[in-house]
Amino acid sequence: LARANSAAECVEALRTWRAPVQNFTCADAGNIALTHAGRIPKRASGQGRVVEKAEGINSLWQGDIPFGDLPHEMNPARGFVYSANQRPVGPEYPYYLGWDFEEPFRGSRIRSRLEEHSKLDGTDFLQMQNDIVSQHASLAMPLMKKYTRIAGFSETEKNVFETMKQWDFFERAKSIEPSVFDRWWKKIESLLWDEVHFGERPYHPKRARTLWFFRQFATEPSLAAWLKPFSSMEELVTQAFRESFADLTKEFGEDVNGWMWANVQKTEFPHFGRFPGLQSAPVVMD
Repeated sequence: LARANSAAECVEALRTWRAPVQNFTCADAGNIALTHAGRIPKRASGQGRVVEKAEGINSLWQGDIPFGDLPHEMNPARGFVYSANQRPVGPEYPYYLGWDFEEPFRGSRIRSRLEEHSKLDGTDFLQMQNDIVSQHASLAMPLMKKYTRIAGFSETEKNVFETMKQWDFFERAKSIEPSVFDRWWKKIESLLWDEVHFGERPYHPKRARTLWFFRQFATEPSLAAWLKPFSSMEELVTQAFRESFADLTKEFGEDVNGWMWANVQKTEFPHFGRFPGLQSAPVVMD
């Protein structure tokens, strides 16, 4: 791999890579490539996710996925490759790659930023590294606003909700919108899923799955069973907003300016040995 002289040779050198399974990007003066590399056994969908009884030949691994069949692309028409540990294939891919991938939001945001430019330089990539847009919020907030009913809100609750309606989804350190969204979304998850347990602990799906639930809710009446004891999605989302508002008030005070993101989601760098007094002060990233 260290001696490869082209993107193609780089990819070929990865043919014998076994572990850990990784996404590799390769480039030369005129070519770019991204390839999955590593040993992935051929398994039935869902196999290996939980401990289960092995019964017959169908419970055994059927060899490994051939290197040439692993997800890969060379010189795609879009002009770039990218990876953020998100699921690398769609539902049409013939092999099961597992289930534990990162949420799609970061990868989606990276792709959208790359699509904005035909050429990039160091300054562009520096801006991308410092990007503070919440792709999750940009997708979730329209649905959350749709199901919120402000009847009975206090004036302060109404003002905060109006502020949320105008949010541009930038998680600025001195703004309150990301704080409200973070607590509001977590409260929605709690109200929806806390009755679902894995062992003794509540089991929450990933954020993307809950977002899918919202999107499908309007067209799949059977999903309403998950809302109980709430009578409607409006009731659940509205109560989640009011409970998150109450929690922020209790924790950070009635002055909503104290709810700024830098206070709610602190950035701290503890000492490696966890010695008190030697860690950094909270860092305000804006």
